[in-house]
Amino acid sequence: MSSINNTHKSPGRARAPRLAAAVDLAYRWLERAEQRRQLRALEPRARHDLAMSGADIEREARKAFWQA
Repeated sequence: MSSINNTHKSPGRARAPRLAAAVDLAYRWLERAEQRRQLRALEPRARHDLAMSGADIEREARKAFWQA
């Protein structure tokens, strides 16, 4: 009988962490885009509570989803 050599990794295992990282990144992008939509929709009182001017909010809301 021959023995199976398990010294090299399966290609699927190498891809799993990369796939998880890509899914995590996509989730962060979606979350960031949603937060910016919500920020833009804030009432003036809430903006004041955050100590952000209208210009500050607009600057943040205009950023692309991939920009931190």
